[in-house]
Parts: sequence; C-alpha cells; structure tokens
Amino acid sequence: MCLHLDATAALSLAGWVREEPTRSASAPVPQPLVGGCDQLIVWASSFSVLASSDDQVWFLSAENYAGGVGVSDEAFPWNAFRHESLAVASGPAERAAINAFWSTHLPVLMSVRNGYEYLALAPDGQVAAGESRSSRRSPSSPLISRL
Repeated sequence: MCLHLDATAALSLAGWVREEPTRSASAPVPQPLVGGCDQLIVWASSFSVLASSDDQVWFLSAENYAGGVGVSDEAFPWNAFRHESLAVASGPAERAAINAFWSTHLPVLMSVRNGYEYLALAPDGQVAAGESRSSRRSPSSPLISRL
C-alpha cells in the first residue's frame, strides 16, 4: 500500500471525512504544487476533502491549490496565512521575511480548532508549524516552529 493510502486509512479510522477527488486525473498540476515532490502531488490529488469530523482541521487538496471548492475555501484559501501575515506586517523588512518564508514553504494542513494554525512543507521535507498572529496564545509564542 502507498504511504498516502496508509495515512488516509488511519485518518478515516480516527473519524476523519474523506471525499473522492473531483478533478480529472488528466488535469494539470495546480501551480502551487508545480515542482513539488511526487508524493505530495499524489497525496493532494487523492481527495477533494480530507477533514476532521468537526471540519476544524483539514488537509489541502489539489482542488484547494487550484482554487476549487473545498472545506472552508472561501474563508481560507490555500495561501491565507501568507496574506494574513503580510496584512499585519510591521514594515518592509518583515514583509520581505514573510515573502521569503512563503516562497519556500507550502501549506498542507490548516486548523481553526485552537486558533488559526497550519503545517507547511519546506523543500527539504521538513515541516513548519505556525499560527496566525491573531491566534497566538502569548506574546512570546513563535510564529513558526520546526517539527
């Protein structure tokens, strides 16, 4: 069994909701996924919705990256955290740092369960966990941390 199928099966056993992809298998890879690893593209293309039973946490699908309809798409497009961070940046240096981070990280999971949180993949495969500034638990909590 493929790793993405194992992960999806485990999430289903945990009560997550999965809906079949609605994008054609021959559809072009969405721009945000171009250049991504094959495993990520296969994973994101294997569902249209993969969300916790309460819709508070969800993985982004190829449909989300392409601008298709999915869980919370209108409120949370795939690049919502980049836009939110830029909107509250304190100046040009902070905007440059935000753009530098998001130019090399791709969000793969979003959550609204405990504030606005995300997981993003770096090109080297490391996962960065972060949260919206408006949902920080304390003034000293980091915006980005490595897992």
